[in-house]
Amino acid sequence: MPVGREMNWIKTSSWIISSIISSVGLILTNKVIIQPPYNFVYVFTLTSIHFFVTALAMELMAILGIFTRNRLPWIPSLLMAVTCSLSVGLTNSSLKLNSVGFYQLCKLLGIPYLVFIQAILYKTHTSCAIKLSLLIILLGMGLATITDVQLNAVGTIVGLIAVIITTQYQIWQGKNQKDYQLNALQISYAQALPTFITCGLLALLMEFSGLYENMYILSHHWTFREAKWIALSGVLAALANLTCFGLIGNTSAITFQ
Repeated sequence: MPVGREMNWIKTSSWIISSIISSVGLILTNKVIIQPPYNFVYVFTLTSIHFFVTALAMELMAILGIFTRNRLPWIPSLLMAVTCSLSVGLTNSSLKLNSVGFYQLCKLLGIPYLVFIQAILYKTHTSCAIKLSLLIILLGMGLATITDVQLNAVGTIVGLIAVIITTQYQIWQGKNQKDYQLNALQISYAQALPTFITCGLLALLMEFSGLYENMYILSHHWTFREAKWIALSGVLAALANLTCFGLIGNTSAITFQ
């Protein structure tokens, strides 16, 4: 194997392994936070914390000279911030309403949906080998769904909407990264602060206003152990965000899924 190709293989494999470890760790940690005894069901606040930690980590790395700061134009940055905020908020809601297994199955639905959208809207077609692998995934998903006793109507609807919004976000993410020639660190830096602001506004509207009594965060009883879990989820989210950008930028949204 040529040296350049071997290095590219190692780089891609590293992004894949890092993405799996950080995202699975984040999912399991979030599940602990939103279930009893903590019942931290404030998904937009939790997402805001995640992107605040990401923005802080990216700013620190920029100060240390690890990468050069860069920004996206405000329109694509705003679109990505809104879709990312809704995506993470809805996927966390899906995790709250569904079992971890069905939550992961909803995420798998993003793969065939992504292939369909790219073919229809972006004229990007996938190989027969990828389509064949998708059939195997869908078969497995169908078998697992049948045996998932925690399936419910509301959770299913939330999960499907999350799939649609998340897929669009990932398409824009890969497209903007390539169009504006940003590496994983640069686009993660460019998006962390706008997404934190967007999520923060949604949290103020939904979870700090008292509009919904069962979602009023100021009445939540905090514990030190819970705060430690939330801090851990923030660190894992920063890693997951970085590896997400790195993997999609080096491969594609389908590979990331």
